[in-house]
Amino acid sequence: MPAVLIRRGASQDLALLADLSARTFREAFEAFYTADDFKAFLEEAFDPEKLGRELADPACTFLFAEVEGEYLGYSMVRRGPPEPCVHGADPIELVRIYVLQKAVGKGVGPALLEACFKVAKEQDARTLWLGVWERNPRALAFYARNGFVEVGFHHFRVGSQVDVDRILVKDLTEP
Repeated sequence: MPAVLIRRGASQDLALLADLSARTFREAFEAFYTADDFKAFLEEAFDPEKLGRELADPACTFLFAEVEGEYLGYSMVRRGPPEPCVHGADPIELVRIYVLQKAVGKGVGPALLEACFKVAKEQDARTLWLGVWERNPRALAFYARNGFVEVGFHHFRVGSQVDVDRILVKDLTEP
């Protein structure tokens, strides 16, 4: 696969962010929820006004992955209070890392994750943490391969369905 180019998001990326958010989340998770629950979640979580606020928030860093002129995924890193089970020093959250299905296994996810490590270190974070759905074995394996360890869990609601996210952390001071 050709080189994966990573760039930081800016306010002019709102339409791109809204499109990638809905498409990637739909591809990955739509089959697991009722139509009504899924639609309500998409409308709330990826509301363009909300996404615009996140793009403008200095605590949030968005990264877009592009291959040969096509955007195939994105990630979001955010400074903020961690989950209570996250005890690592100077934590920062990897809120989202989503890749279109056609790009899975082609280096887009690893390129985004490496860029997230770089952003975290630039912001003097020493711990990167995230929540990942316990029924997503591919993602759990991906993070385990990249040095993340489980420290707890939280609940994640999609409409009326409550799921369990495993909380994973990576010590960024270790190789």
